[in-house]
Amino acid sequence: MKVLLVFPPQWTPFRPYLSLPSLYAYLKDKGVDVIQKDFNLEAYDLILSEGYLSGISQQLRNQFSVWELKDRLAPGTEQKQYNDLFMAKTLAPLLAGKIESAKNVYRDPQKFYDPEILADARNTITQALQAVSLAYFPTNIGLSSFEMPSFKGSFQDLKQATQNRLENPYIQLGEEYLLPLVRDEAPGVIGITISGESQLIPALTMARLLKAGNKKAHIVIGGYVVTMLADVIVKYPELFDIFFDSAVVNDGELPLLELIRSVEKGGSLFNVPNLIFRDAAGIHVTDKKPPEDINALPPPNFDGLALEKYLSPEPVLPVLSSRGCYWSRCAFCTHSLAYGMTYQVRDPVKFVDDIEFLVKKHGVKHIALSDEGTSPNSVNRIADEILRRGLDVRCSTSIRPERQFTPELCRKMAAAGFREVNIGIESSCDRVLGLINKGTTTAVNEEVLRNMCQAGIWDHVYIMFGFPGETMAEARRTFSFIAQNKDIIRSLGISNFSVGRNSRVMKNPGDYGVTLPRSTEDTDFKLYLPYLVSGGLTDIQGWELTAECLATVATQLAGDAFLEKIGHHYDKACILPQYLSHYEKTDPLLASIVKMKKPARKKTPKKLSAASMPALKPGVVMERLHFNLRAVWENIQNKRAEPVYPDESWSLFDIERNRFKRISDSGAEMLSGWNGKRPISAIARDLARKYRLPLREVERECLDMAQSLIDEGYALALP
Repeated sequence: MKVLLVFPPQWTPFRPYLSLPSLYAYLKDKGVDVIQKDFNLEAYDLILSEGYLSGISQQLRNQFSVWELKDRLAPGTEQKQYNDLFMAKTLAPLLAGKIESAKNVYRDPQKFYDPEILADARNTITQALQAVSLAYFPTNIGLSSFEMPSFKGSFQDLKQATQNRLENPYIQLGEEYLLPLVRDEAPGVIGITISGESQLIPALTMARLLKAGNKKAHIVIGGYVVTMLADVIVKYPELFDIFFDSAVVNDGELPLLELIRSVEKGGSLFNVPNLIFRDAAGIHVTDKKPPEDINALPPPNFDGLALEKYLSPEPVLPVLSSRGCYWSRCAFCTHSLAYGMTYQVRDPVKFVDDIEFLVKKHGVKHIALSDEGTSPNSVNRIADEILRRGLDVRCSTSIRPERQFTPELCRKMAAAGFREVNIGIESSCDRVLGLINKGTTTAVNEEVLRNMCQAGIWDHVYIMFGFPGETMAEARRTFSFIAQNKDIIRSLGISNFSVGRNSRVMKNPGDYGVTLPRSTEDTDFKLYLPYLVSGGLTDIQGWELTAECLATVATQLAGDAFLEKIGHHYDKACILPQYLSHYEKTDPLLASIVKMKKPARKKTPKKLSAASMPALKPGVVMERLHFNLRAVWENIQNKRAEPVYPDESWSLFDIERNRFKRISDSGAEMLSGWNGKRPISAIARDLARKYRLPLREVERECLDMAQSLIDEGYALALP
């Protein structure tokens, strides 16, 4: 019997996620006929394609034409949608022609390392995803994000979202590209892993399609999100009718293997550990078993994944040196639950064997440790083993600040190839760290950051605002800490507190002065819950502080400014280590390339003559609009609560520079003759004859208009 493993959208497209290669390797090792499919990567490649973007262009034009028929635009959402739709439908054809080049920049070993070129490519991809989002408005699709505002978190919302063709692009993609694969392969078991909240709707959309179209296949879901929602799944029998046949919680290797064997033999599912399933008698939750010994597991296997298709000039492969978290006490965190509150460390020799195997097999140099937090002892032993073998590899990892990260250990890490670490310090107030149960102090945090920095390791620091009980003054201490230590902090990851499902705060809200909704059915399928606090910062204040810190403190860090230019919150961990490795001999901390490119010197425009042949610049379009786009834009920018009424006029829109210019009807008629092939004298002659005006006067007006638009950068002229 064949088994198909699917990694669904919406996740990052920069490197493989580890869940499938780990399960695939384990099942292969046990003799299972298994294939793995990164449909997340395939969906990106399909959406970010010339054909797809060309296809949505007409869809966007149709949507915009509906708005053009209105008799007013209300302030706020209506004006923003009108503005955004105009830009999207205008941009889409241009983006369609640029998108393949933009993707190839990420895959090109020369262009990728030019931050200006990479920033342009990133901008093209971001705009393309925005255009696709508007075609499925109000859905928002980003690099690693997927939001459907109509999905509030209820089971009813879930059913509607997974069959809403107007707002969910993955229905069509699944029908056209995933279902044919399943028909061809005819698997007996299909496993779908759901690792992040951004995957929930896309994954269950895939599951719904597969269950409806493959009555013989057993659909099983698993992953972090499924484990978090285990207590919710058992409340809804209809889930098993519509979406899947069973759900695995915690580590998936052993349960999935036993499930496959049971399905193949037609045996009882009661013998499968860590499983939720339904039969005629109802929903059942089987007994839990501890996970497989981490040292008995094979290294991850990436066979069958198109590594060359990821948006990266060379593969960055993820590995685990441990499963679970050795601290496992932070009040806001839920990651330990995904591992059943267990912690296992892979023997350092075996772990470096894994790295060496992947380096030789795939010719890779970049390894990303995907641990929840690699302990000082583990890092020390791994570094020793890498150095003993003389292995030429570059690594990144996440750590919890501990005094054991001494200057000596940090230097050893750097010598072994560690170029970047993610460090969660959360706060710079010891009282708040105590509330979180972080087990560290501000002094220890600063010491570890300094040691890493002095060893030449880039520290990407995570902070959080709004933990229950934190005051405004305490939050400001974190602002001050970052500003005062900008010489030892390379870049920041900033977030606000939220109540995660199954976190200590959710389970014991009274201990933290938190009030949760009495009924959670409306948000059953949300991983984060609304809450109120009895004291300290509110949720809204946490959001505001996050935005303020990003706009003020983070901008003081040269490294952060660089990363914001070339990357997003979730792709920094993919792009940054490669940049650090590429420039390690010439610019190990990217000191020179973090500087912004100097603006190009403006060229003095040539004086026009009647023989000049004008044309609008590529990327500049002229269109007659029902509403004054400039008025709409100014209302949005200035947050004015004023309606906009019909005011038909011609406008020029510069796509590349995102600017507008309103022009008169007579000006538009002049521009209609601009094609770069006819001289101004011929255009003026036609207009003079049509309106019986003096040729010299019309020619002068044509010259003046052409000169003005060229000076402003909207047009150009051939000699």
